[in-house]
Amino acid sequence: MPEDLNISHFPSLDGIRAVSVFIVLIAHANAEFQNKIIKSILGGGTLGVYIFFVISGFLITTLLLKEKIKTGTISLRNFYIRRSLRILPVAYLYLFTLFVLHAFFGLAVRPMEYVGALLFLVNLGYFHTGVYTGHFWSLSVEEQFYIVFPSILKKNYRVYINFLFILLGLIVLVRIIDFRELSKIHPAYHLFSVLNVFKELIYHLDGIIIGSLLAICLFKNIFPLQFVYKHKILLHIILIPVIIVVFNDLLFSSVFNSLISSVLIAVLLASNLKPSRDFIFKILNFSILKRIGVLSYSTYIWQQLILFKYSNVFNNSKYAYWGLVVCIFILSAVVYSSYEFFEKRFLSLKEKFTKVKSTN
Repeated sequence: MPEDLNISHFPSLDGIRAVSVFIVLIAHANAEFQNKIIKSILGGGTLGVYIFFVISGFLITTLLLKEKIKTGTISLRNFYIRRSLRILPVAYLYLFTLFVLHAFFGLAVRPMEYVGALLFLVNLGYFHTGVYTGHFWSLSVEEQFYIVFPSILKKNYRVYINFLFILLGLIVLVRIIDFRELSKIHPAYHLFSVLNVFKELIYHLDGIIIGSLLAICLFKNIFPLQFVYKHKILLHIILIPVIIVVFNDLLFSSVFNSLISSVLIAVLLASNLKPSRDFIFKILNFSILKRIGVLSYSTYIWQQLILFKYSNVFNNSKYAYWGLVVCIFILSAVVYSSYEFFEKRFLSLKEKFTKVKSTN
């Protein structure tokens, strides 16, 4: 067990989650104001989602490897129960809220949107969603990954690693090929339609895969962790602008951009794994930022309804800025209530199915 990973809580992860959800919130709020600088830096908020992906891939792989080292195996049953207790309650509460608003107040949500979100299939082309369930695409990507990959890791460690690298190659390949266009000109269009579904299944997995590979490299002691610790501040100064530029295609557009960005995000994540005395650690561990990080998943779920509904209500209005302030207060109240009075009841049950303790 590597010393730097043999802890139950990585102190800065909540702060990094808070930064991730801020990126999403600012980008979505900017849909009303269309500030060109914010739009060019943050895009549609997908960069924040990719940071979540890298964190998720790293953290869950780390927990599974710890369990395998300490117990000799991985309990898939316990893993899926823990994931369900973390993901499903607030996700389904949100969908139930949408249903109530649709039934009694005419909120425009189509039946297929509910189906795609309930089954975590929103990232597939067959479940094109509207505004209020669109953010379930990222949850779908994560859940589909975790349905398959832990079982491979449990059975064979080396096969798992090889499979990750093969999948990265396939991701690059399907980003190059436009199966929809091929289906229009080739008689075997049904085959290309199936391939397009496969493309959508794996298209955004690179962030999670890189996070998982980071955990593996740390366990194998093949990651230059001491170098990263030593040059932590310099790496942040250099890599944060590079990530923004590369991820948002500001200088060049490439099928490798999100992959490169994920690798750089993983480097910065690794540099924050242990306590330090620098200002970056202090910022990421401010109590309010850590609290926002704890609430980041709830915030991500509920913001879609409140921020986009705000955009509809205050569209092109002189009250738009005040409307944003009001909606931030509403969102904060909803998230706090959701977490404290609903989600925590389910999260408290996770301990019964956890052999390796973690508070992240």
